[in-house]
Amino acid sequence: MARVLLAILITCAAPSAFGCSCLQPPDVAQELERSASVVDATVVALEDRKSGWQSIKLWFQRLLGQSAPSVPDNRLAVRLRVHEVWKGKAAPELVVYTARDSAACGFPFEVGRRYFIYSNRTADEAYAVSLCSRTRLREEGEEGATLDQLAESKTF
Repeated sequence: MARVLLAILITCAAPSAFGCSCLQPPDVAQELERSASVVDATVVALEDRKSGWQSIKLWFQRLLGQSAPSVPDNRLAVRLRVHEVWKGKAAPELVVYTARDSAACGFPFEVGRRYFIYSNRTADEAYAVSLCSRTRLREEGEEGATLDQLAESKTF
């Protein structure tokens, strides 16, 4: 009986794990308004912040008492070749960050694929993309024509 009570107590006291839960994204105009950056871009590389030289660099920064970037290490850096910008930094290359997996609302970017990307700013001014944003494969949306009507763009 004590084992059953202990099992119930452990089960009830264990923290709950929740996956990402999103509302339906707003329409193009609303998402353009609330996003810090809106671009049409191709993913050039995905860089895991917990592997390789990046983690060694962060370790040394912490060891020497230097401030490390505040973008959490559990994110992927997504390097982009920008084709068109409707809002945000107008540059031919851009780096955005997303959580490693979709359970943490990370967007499942694929190298070589082209996307309409809606991102927001983090506390340290980095661009972040969530699964809950309107970000999508370029071939899945007709955002371009609508965005062109709503805002002036710069192409690269």
